Amino acid sequence: MLGIIKTFFIVLLFSSCLGSQIEPEKSQVITVDWQISPSPVVKGPVELQLQLANSEGKALSAHTKVSVEANMTHPGMVPVLAEALPKNQEEGTFVANFNLTMGGDWILFLTIELPDGTIVNKELSLPGVR
Repeated sequence: MLGIIKTFFIVLLFSSCLGSQIEPEKSQVITVDWQISPSPVVKGPVELQLQLANSEGKALSAHTKVSVEANMTHPGMVPVLAEALPKNQEEGTFVANFNLTMGGDWILFLTIELPDGTIVNKELSLPGVR
């Protein structure tokens, strides 16, 4: 009987760990329209403005959490991290301000956490920063 109870708790623990990794359903496709300024982009402070919508074109809630990680395309550089915050509580519009530390090609990784806990990852290319 003790073996059955141990097995039950191990299965319960394992299944709860799996349940915490929420994968987006195909219906959770997120579209990202974006602008960055200044344009053309130069090293230093930049502002990234994102327009986020679901697969039906409905703007995402201001309760959505958006993280930005900017990385150079070559190894050895420390990533630049920022949070994109809702712009004036406008649905679907988020703004992140951060500092690009040098010229070159950058990749922006977005981590979008929806209010229901679903996480969606997006990648944006930012070539030719001067």
